[in-house]
Amino acid sequence: MSARAEPRIAVAFFTHVFGPAVRERFEKLRADLSGRADVFLLAQAGSPMPAGDSDVTHYFDFARLRASASCVLGERIVPGNCHLAWLDFFRSRPDYDQYWIIEYDVAFTGDWTALFDAVADDPADLVAAQIRTREQESAWPWWHTLDFAGDGGAPTRIARAFFPIVRISRRGLEELRRRVAQGWSGHFEALVPTALLAGGATLSELGGDGPWTPAPRRHRFYSAYSTGAGEMLFGTHRFVPPHFLPGFRRNAIYHPVKDRRIPTAKDWDVIRQKFVLGAKQMLSRDFIVYLLVALMHTAGSCAGRR
Repeated sequence: MSARAEPRIAVAFFTHVFGPAVRERFEKLRADLSGRADVFLLAQAGSPMPAGDSDVTHYFDFARLRASASCVLGERIVPGNCHLAWLDFFRSRPDYDQYWIIEYDVAFTGDWTALFDAVADDPADLVAAQIRTREQESAWPWWHTLDFAGDGGAPTRIARAFFPIVRISRRGLEELRRRVAQGWSGHFEALVPTALLAGGATLSELGGDGPWTPAPRRHRFYSAYSTGAGEMLFGTHRFVPPHFLPGFRRNAIYHPVKDRRIPTAKDWDVIRQKFVLGAKQMLSRDFIVYLLVALMHTAGSCAGRR
């Protein structure tokens, strides 16, 4: 029996800034995955990327992408149009089997190969964090943006995911491209998994403890907690508030990680606003269970370093 061919892997480091801390994360990613994947910079045209990395930098023009799409959210790539940059990157480099998109404010407290090895045999077309159906998080505020133009009705399976770090197959990107060309639109965290499910693609979680997490990765690589409204305020892998000193748990994804070590006034405003929501979450039984499990796995990881 012949050996299975290794997949061709492209990694797009998605950023609009390139200060010392971001460069350090990019160089670590490139060094850890040397010989395993081709690592690129993915940035909007006009972003201050280093001239020395021009050969691995893919620039996208959001004005052009917006003009070619049937519908976008707002006037910028964020909050919900990042899939257009993914597809532009895919269009320029269509010959890979797997595509990882990793945002600049993601840190991994270990060798990146530990995470890549853990999902290497997972055949899922989309591997991401916090995959939830509309029924599980019915109050998530972006469901209403989904528009399934040309299909005569909504698909039977609608889901969302959290995308600071994601792996998507060539098949997955081809299906997403087809649906977008057909006229589908909406916040990319819901549009992408829903489009793939509609096309018969498969999904799984990178780690955590969600219903889409395979048993071997359960409680690995990150902790996260979300409500029925999709609020993600706790854990190593969350929406807000930012991490300023990540790294207590080994082989874990931390997001969002800020370059500065001292919170600014704006940071404190966000922290204060989310504290009220977080305090309510902390009173729930589900959160207490999550916290106990997260502390147990963090303590075990730290003990493993000694």
